[in-house]
Amino acid sequence: MAFDPSCGQCLRISQFNIDPQYVPNGRMFENNDRKILLRQHAISVIAKVAKMSNPPDAYVPYLAMNYFDRFLFRFDITAVPGGLTATEKVCLTAVSCYTLSANRRATGVRNLVLHKDILVALDRDMDLTRITKSAVWDKQYSITLALNNKMTPVTAFWFLDHYYDHFKLLGVERRSVNEIVVQAQGDHTFVGFKPTDIAFSACVAAATIALKELPKDIKNMISNEVQEIVNKMVDLCNNMNILIVKTVVAAEVIEAEMAKVRVRGKVQPRMEGAITVTPPTEHMNFELKWATDVPPLEDSNVPSREAQPPESIGCTCNIS
Repeated sequence: MAFDPSCGQCLRISQFNIDPQYVPNGRMFENNDRKILLRQHAISVIAKVAKMSNPPDAYVPYLAMNYFDRFLFRFDITAVPGGLTATEKVCLTAVSCYTLSANRRATGVRNLVLHKDILVALDRDMDLTRITKSAVWDKQYSITLALNNKMTPVTAFWFLDHYYDHFKLLGVERRSVNEIVVQAQGDHTFVGFKPTDIAFSACVAAATIALKELPKDIKNMISNEVQEIVNKMVDLCNNMNILIVKTVVAAEVIEAEMAKVRVRGKVQPRMEGAITVTPPTEHMNFELKWATDVPPLEDSNVPSREAQPPESIGCTCNIS
């Protein structure tokens, strides 16, 4: 947990109890190549669909993958009886998660995110004629039930406003931090880390790339687990060629941002609230760099579990 003992808002975050129903469980990918492959395929589908958005809104696919991961933890998607192939079942689930996310993002998006238009973006890779509009709506309903109607998950963006305030006077751009958080969502190895640690680590990773050396007070906030995430995020930025922009902050701006009170003998910047449940609306207009070159599941060497019953945790709803 990232924690500045002189910051009351950091203390609030450290004491915040996250209901596990609102976050994915990364343990499902441990020694499970099958679920990793299912997720990679969903990432590919959602990345292709997200390209239809103009201007881009990276929060929609980010939230969609939260839904998918939580759903995947509860069910073996491809084991559900039905005439669809494994690839089609994952595609149906991924598209349904995306449209659920888009519908929550803005009123009336259900009419804007047309089923036909989404499938056009994917038909070069697979035959999707058997995935109908009613099938998408049915799957949306099933996903909502499976997630116990908890469609406003706890994400890194809840805590990013506050943590970013520790970095903005260093010239680290918020857009760069947002992009690290979203692009990391495309890698299953980040699933399971605490949203608080993802938020702080994204700030540290951006600052690590942008600055020659981190300030001492920032270094003191970095735990071993956070350092592990930071290292992975720096590698992610290098591998994906994510541009980290540093700006020069004018002295008068720094002075204006500093609080007029002293905490434990040092001037502290004015901090935003510790927890912000409102989804981000700014600095999200960047393109996804999630992998899209995933082969059909039928071509993989991962053993199929079509004959086995679906995994279920606390839910018995029928997945159509």
